[in-house]
Amino acid sequence: MHNVEQLQAWLKEQELAGIVIYSSDEFQNEYTPPSGRRLNWATGFSGSVGQAVVLQNSAAVFVDGRYTVQAHQQVDPERFTVESLVPGAVPAWLKGQMQAEQKIALDPKLHTGAEVAALREALAGVAASLVELELNPLDELWKDRPAPEREAVEIYALHYAGQSSVEKRLALGETLKEQGLSAYMLTAPEELAWLLNIRGQDLPATPVCLSYALMEASGDVYWFLDESRISEAQRQQLDEGITLVKPDDLESFLIRQSFSGPVAINPARTPWHIHKILAALVGVAPTNVLEVSKACKNEVELEGARNAQHIDGIAMIKFLAWIESSVPQFQVTELDVVEKVTEFRQASTAFDCISFTPISASGPNAALAHYSVTAESNRVINNSNMFLLDSGGQYKGGTTDITRTLSLGEATDFQKKCFTLVLKGHIALAKARFPQGTTGAHLDAFARQYLWQEGLDYAHGTGHGVGSYLSVHEGPTSISKRPIAEALRPGMIMSNEPGYYLEGEFGIRIENLVIVKEAPQEGFLEFETITEVPLDPGLVEVSMLSAEEKNWLRDYHERITKRFSHELEGETRRWLAQKVEFFLALSE
Repeated sequence: MHNVEQLQAWLKEQELAGIVIYSSDEFQNEYTPPSGRRLNWATGFSGSVGQAVVLQNSAAVFVDGRYTVQAHQQVDPERFTVESLVPGAVPAWLKGQMQAEQKIALDPKLHTGAEVAALREALAGVAASLVELELNPLDELWKDRPAPEREAVEIYALHYAGQSSVEKRLALGETLKEQGLSAYMLTAPEELAWLLNIRGQDLPATPVCLSYALMEASGDVYWFLDESRISEAQRQQLDEGITLVKPDDLESFLIRQSFSGPVAINPARTPWHIHKILAALVGVAPTNVLEVSKACKNEVELEGARNAQHIDGIAMIKFLAWIESSVPQFQVTELDVVEKVTEFRQASTAFDCISFTPISASGPNAALAHYSVTAESNRVINNSNMFLLDSGGQYKGGTTDITRTLSLGEATDFQKKCFTLVLKGHIALAKARFPQGTTGAHLDAFARQYLWQEGLDYAHGTGHGVGSYLSVHEGPTSISKRPIAEALRPGMIMSNEPGYYLEGEFGIRIENLVIVKEAPQEGFLEFETITEVPLDPGLVEVSMLSAEEKNWLRDYHERITKRFSHELEGETRRWLAQKVEFFLALSE
């Protein structure tokens, strides 16, 4: 029996019209651990973001533009329809499906308060209702579900963090007091990791410990962690003011607390079952104050990011030299590349793990913006198709994320035109100077303008935040069409990654990481590009470039030569010299 059929049989037994399943787990993680991939189990869709509704006799999967093609490939069309995941899509769809008195179920541990409220409002419009489950049926029906992650905690050294946990907590505590708040409920693992200066291995590519904590305005923290996950020696290394509490005691502990005022939460990362307990006790106050503090890296973290980019740059240059020499001679596949690029990163003792599953995509597979290669989809890479690699690493002190698009052969005029349009947008954003208070939505058009002039566009954001040896996708801001109110601030690390995708043919993306920093003009900000890996000259149409763009490309590749030439040897050094020669010769 298909997994969704098992779930539908359960719905009929329980006399429920349906169940809502989102891709998030108990921590609202983007990349969930194996034990939390319930959406994948129920539908077959493996993308990082998606939603589904399973009814007794039908079902629908909702995905955004990045995953539309992938969803159609992965889900069974006999059992699911694929819908567009726009804001409010699932509540609106449910409203059109439900009838009076019918009941839709969800697990309150896996949804935020805003998600629950939106579903309730939609169902109330047709006199249907929402049922909150105590036990998730998927966890029972999923017979080979992996065990929940319980890896050991890691202490994150001060020479990487740049600031002690006590300092961070006292600063946060003062902010809470100023706002009349009694505590902060930490439910986002990255926030907890940053605040306590700890890391972990509970997620495959994000070094966090999956746990919750409560910080009082005094700065004292109650950390809901199984004692077996941290040694006595490690406990001694923790900064003062951190007390362990059994995870199973979370609800009773919160109820026993004598809160003097509302509790601050990150509403986008707080599960409804915790949200409603605190709301009933003393009220909650939505805030992103901790998320902003974490995103604005201190000087030690910024230097760690630059060092990580340098180490990663060496690995990427060696990889690019390898693939250009290997493709004409050997049968290299997309899966081979995933293994090989990680191998080059692993050559450094500073490397910890990948920062996400590499997107290794040739030809039509590259047209899927967030393609994930499998044994079934694996293609041989040849010099007649463009190739795209989006990958990154986790290093103590920094997280990397880089995308390079390669021709590996003779690109067509149209491919070169498209690549150069993307490149012009990338350069425009890299060179942007903007007043303080500017949001990513204000800057997004810088990267899209040249594509738009040709009637072209791409269906993903232009930039996301990047953590400090933490999540490769970090809030609270982004560079995209979405009107996020949080402005860019000095110390934030963002990606700059415009692209273009022609379904069934090829995909293009150019991604570097940048640091937001103060500009020479008072009150203005600009970007410092910290990724230093050459671009493919075989995809550049020089006649389309302005003098300013040529200067940027020449300066960028000159920095690469100065940074890496003395650290490379033999064929790799010669490859780099040949690759940058094209850009160094660009004339105004």
